[in-house]
Amino acid sequence: MDLKEPSVHVSQKSRTSTSISNQMFKQHRTLDSIMQKTTTDPVSQLSSAYFWPLIITTAVEVFHQLLVITMTWNYVGRDAVEQMVCAFPVILIITKLIPRAIAQGSIANMIRYLTDNQVKRADEVFTYQILSQVIYFIIAVFIAFIFGLQGLKIFNITGDDYISTYIGVMLSVGTLVEIFGAAQTQFYLFEGDTWMYALSNIATLLLQQSLTLLSIQHILSQQRYLTGVEMTLIPFLIGHIVGALPLVGFNLLRFQDFKATTFSAVIRLKMKYLQVFNLTELLHTIYNGTLRSLEQVIQPIVYFGFQVYNSKFNTHPTDAAVSHIGSHMFIMGMLILQFPTMAFQMVAIYTISSNNLMKKYIRTKELIFRTVIWGLICEAIVAILVSSVDSIITFFLPASKSEEVDFILRFTSEYTDKLNFTGVLTFFYYISVILLNIERKWPIEITGIAFYFVMTLIMFLVMASSNGTGANTAIVSYWCDVTIGIAGFLVLAEKFIEIMQLAKIELRRLKKKKRQEENGIIAEKDDGKGE
Repeated sequence: MDLKEPSVHVSQKSRTSTSISNQMFKQHRTLDSIMQKTTTDPVSQLSSAYFWPLIITTAVEVFHQLLVITMTWNYVGRDAVEQMVCAFPVILIITKLIPRAIAQGSIANMIRYLTDNQVKRADEVFTYQILSQVIYFIIAVFIAFIFGLQGLKIFNITGDDYISTYIGVMLSVGTLVEIFGAAQTQFYLFEGDTWMYALSNIATLLLQQSLTLLSIQHILSQQRYLTGVEMTLIPFLIGHIVGALPLVGFNLLRFQDFKATTFSAVIRLKMKYLQVFNLTELLHTIYNGTLRSLEQVIQPIVYFGFQVYNSKFNTHPTDAAVSHIGSHMFIMGMLILQFPTMAFQMVAIYTISSNNLMKKYIRTKELIFRTVIWGLICEAIVAILVSSVDSIITFFLPASKSEEVDFILRFTSEYTDKLNFTGVLTFFYYISVILLNIERKWPIEITGIAFYFVMTLIMFLVMASSNGTGANTAIVSYWCDVTIGIAGFLVLAEKFIEIMQLAKIELRRLKKKKRQEENGIIAEKDDGKGE
């Protein structure tokens, strides 16, 4: 069968005359029509279309992580929780944040090409995004090998080994299913299928939780009849990986041609762009993905520093456990605080960027204003709720071990007290970096990221030289977040003022154009009467 040129579409669906092709074409927009919708739909409708699905999805993701920690403590024990929370920042960075950042960086490239009417190049980006993800997966496997062998030594953990197998499999197989699963759902948002994005991700999380519980119950039933059967973190691996496979399969079907052809022919079509390999495009995709990754991982890297620092400076096992779990409470508190920020950041990527690049400054101004106002309202509400974070955390920790919980909470107040309203401040930073990325002001972005890392390193060195306690590590993140929050506010304010000035110019131009059109209509009517 002859292979035809793939149609110009993010999921590259074929525009054949068959009934299924016509049906799919009605349901899924082409690249250029997606761009037109984003820049012409009413602003309120566009914001709402992204706001609710993203808020709900990010909230469920945070709740899912809280449940994982709760089930680990209930069914495996505190030692397993301590090891899991040590590995949490690494797993979050490698398996989730970087694959999603690569996809988001590729979408930013696609939007820029579409604003320049380079539809074919925008279509090529999808293929190079997959290639970039494959390259990243090879790196992730190497990292998994290191942590699988050295994880216990890095975190100075003694006792039963719960984490080596868990972190090794999560960083390798877990990364692979994330790359072809949740990371590719970023393109659902690009297509405007926001509720499909929400439903697919939430359904995957529910399936993962269900399979984890089933695996745990299976081991518990074995323990009743067999001796020597111990509870490990394997059920959590099974739940996470097997639960993500249906989404991977769905994506493979969604992003293929619906022509009557073999699957191997579909793969050859997908790789057709690589026959004329464009190294510049690949490097550009990797570069933009790397930049987005750095923006996403700066805080988890600091959290990783927490755990390593706590391991080295708290040699007593009880102190180390308090430090590890206490800092994880701080991390989870920040995730709860920042889930509106993450949602609104994605709203900015898919709405503000396209309108700004198309020089629709009036719409851009309205979208920025709505994003900031509603984002701050959501952040303030969440901040008020998290002000009683001890109560929230106590709810998720097992009541059967109340003495252990009370002991840990008593010594981790230094972490939770540092939360305050840092989520509101970091909101400004994460929205400002999107605007900088849109205009490719990468030197400013890199300077901000480098400043955050340098400040973190200096504060860790100061604490290490003064033999600071583990709880003091919360101060590092607190002041770093305050600093980048203030810097982000200044950048966002400057950018908003600039957009307002451009919007005024655009408004005057539109009014002038309207007057000219009205005068032209009047002149035509007068000519008609004269005849």
